[in-house]
Amino acid sequence: MSSVSYAARGISRQSSETVCNQAGRYWRILTFVLAKHAGALNSMWGLHGMRRFSLLVICLMFVTEQIDAVSAVENSLMTQVAPGRQIQGETQQAAPDFSGMQEECRVEIKSLQDEILVARANQRGVRPQLMQELELWGNFEIILEEWRLAYQDRARHDSGLAIDADSVRRSRASPNSFLELDELRARRVAVASSLKSLQLEVGSEERIANGLRDDLESAEQLKRKTTEALSNSSVEQRFALQQTYIVQDLESRVLKANLNLHHERINLLRIRAKDAVSEGEALDALVSAPTSQFKLSKGELDERVTILEKFEQQVRMQLSALDSQMREIMMRRHMGKNISESNYEIVREESQLLRDLLSNTSLFKECWRRRYELSNFEVAPSDIEKWLEDGEQLSQQVALIDEKLRLRTRQRREALSLLTRASGTVSSVTGGSVGLAGEQVDAETLARIEELENVLDFYGGLQVLATSGGRLCDLFLEDLRAEQGAYSFADNVELFWGWVIAAWEFEITESEGKAITVKKVVIGLALLLIGYLLSRAVASVVAYKVLPRFGVSHAAASVLRSVMLYAMIVCLFFVSLDIVNVPLTFFAFFGGAAAIGLGFGSQNLLNNFISGLILLVERPIRVGDLVNVEGIDANVEHIGARSTRVRTGSNLEILVPNSKFLENNVTNWTLSDTRIRTSVSVGVAYGSPVAEVIERLKQVIRQQDNVLLTPEPIVLFQDFGDSSLAFEVHFWVQMKRIMDGAKLRSSVRAAIDKDFREAGIVIAFPQRDVHIDMSSPLEVHLKKDKNETLTTEQVGDSRIISGVHRLRRVG
Repeated sequence: MSSVSYAARGISRQSSETVCNQAGRYWRILTFVLAKHAGALNSMWGLHGMRRFSLLVICLMFVTEQIDAVSAVENSLMTQVAPGRQIQGETQQAAPDFSGMQEECRVEIKSLQDEILVARANQRGVRPQLMQELELWGNFEIILEEWRLAYQDRARHDSGLAIDADSVRRSRASPNSFLELDELRARRVAVASSLKSLQLEVGSEERIANGLRDDLESAEQLKRKTTEALSNSSVEQRFALQQTYIVQDLESRVLKANLNLHHERINLLRIRAKDAVSEGEALDALVSAPTSQFKLSKGELDERVTILEKFEQQVRMQLSALDSQMREIMMRRHMGKNISESNYEIVREESQLLRDLLSNTSLFKECWRRRYELSNFEVAPSDIEKWLEDGEQLSQQVALIDEKLRLRTRQRREALSLLTRASGTVSSVTGGSVGLAGEQVDAETLARIEELENVLDFYGGLQVLATSGGRLCDLFLEDLRAEQGAYSFADNVELFWGWVIAAWEFEITESEGKAITVKKVVIGLALLLIGYLLSRAVASVVAYKVLPRFGVSHAAASVLRSVMLYAMIVCLFFVSLDIVNVPLTFFAFFGGAAAIGLGFGSQNLLNNFISGLILLVERPIRVGDLVNVEGIDANVEHIGARSTRVRTGSNLEILVPNSKFLENNVTNWTLSDTRIRTSVSVGVAYGSPVAEVIERLKQVIRQQDNVLLTPEPIVLFQDFGDSSLAFEVHFWVQMKRIMDGAKLRSSVRAAIDKDFREAGIVIAFPQRDVHIDMSSPLEVHLKKDKNETLTTEQVGDSRIISGVHRLRRVG
């Protein structure tokens, strides 16, 4: 379709919309007026006339709704026919008749006010509907005015958008200096913040519009129900229903106008957000170029530093004046005169804020100097990291000052609001000293209000300066992070090595003006470790290689090795402390804690340690000794500082605390001599030759290689046993391990058994003789149980019957 057809259709649409809107408006006004004055017409026309009048009103309402429906259908059809031209159609749409609707509101409000005045003058009660209508018409007028202003704002924005776009398009040139680039970057941040705010406002307006849409649907439903009730109502009910319908129709109009107002605001906010997005993209494109192509000149740096120095001078002058006021207040207080505590508090707060800002002014100048170096010279990665850390700290300080200013500003505003409401004064608006009720306001209250207003102005100026300082910090940090992102591999290696050096030189603490760093601690520990290994090797060589050549025993060499090792470790400890420049007084602080720990928590440890020293010095036990501790026979293998390691005959290693050797009874089999007397017992049958048995036992003992002949072995006829003649052989052996005696006793028993078999001497075994009283005959029955069987076993020349025997006496 051609553009002419579109234009013709647009004109036709506008004409039809205009006609429909005007017709609907006139029908609504006529219906409203007739329904409003239904009471007067009722008195004029009578009952039949009112019936006809009611039918006429219903018909007019039906025609009005049909006109609105036709207008809505046509609008939706035109939107579907040309969806691509919707925005243009909206801009080309005729503006709403704000003047006509506002004139209607004023007429209705005036009519309702007159009717209320007449009713009150005639001392008649005012119908509630009148007050409700008056309130609704008032709200309608306010909403129409806001709608008109929003519509005009959007129209002005639309008309000025092309001009702004042309000007922006003409001015979209690359920045020519470092400071121009800074301005663009600051503008980009401001646009991003504005866009975020606009998006939040759009979301809020949409939520309000959704709520109004739901309310409008509910109001329309009530209108339809009232219309149905009117068609089915009696004459007596119609007047009340007509009044209700008028109120409901007015509520619908108010909701529609309010919904249109919020839709207008949403459209305006979306247009502004779209403009902000476009501007942000344009700014991104302008500042996306690397900052290295712009150099901060020396003149620009001097200009910025000069501005900061002038500001610093002004702040110092203000601080001097505040200090003078503070001294004057303190002097008046010292002299006992009345002073204003609020004035004192304000002077103190202003002085503190100015000092905080002044302390950061030098940092701002240093920030500009570093930006100059960053843009003109090659900066090492370590310096960039250091500057980045300093910049973050400065940014945090500025943010803290800004937050403090915001908090103080809010507190002062609340105080000013409370004071203004309490006094009812409007001096801050009118400049007078008269309250809202016409009474005179005291001078003290006015002075306090003026004081708070001055403080708010002061805080506002400081907040602007803090915001500027924060923006400078943000730009500096952004430049540093850009340089940080451009690091090469060599830069990263250099940076990593710098971190290692910093950690290596990190100061842990200090003592007597000497720093104790990680480097010194690591060197000291390394010296201790290497020295311990060397001391151990030297002690072992001396003890096991050198001392044996001078006839020192192995046990004595072990003791000397431990003593030398402990002495060298102590000496090495003090030498290591001296090498790393750690004074001995460093441990003075830990003396009390060490004493308490040694006295309570380390009691057992110290006990065992001292016991170990006593064992090494007195040598009640030595390495290789065969001892019995708490019923355990074992050989000593190692005597340590805390415990002694022994090995049993079962090859089990046992760690025995050193204190056990001094506190308990300990048997040392080899303390002064390794010879031990042991014994073997044997029993022979009764009737064996005793002298021969004794002689053969002596002969067997003398034939054993490991039995010592001096002292001479002894054979004792021990006892007449129950089943044998008991003999006991005592002899001496050289025993260093517990198994040496056990093996020798075993070989002696085997030799005795062999010799007695060859000589025909019987080694007795336990036996019992049973004597039976034969004064009366006994009958013996041998019977096996169900689960037992009788078995026979050949033992020597006798046969033994085993099983369960039951004897029963007969007679």
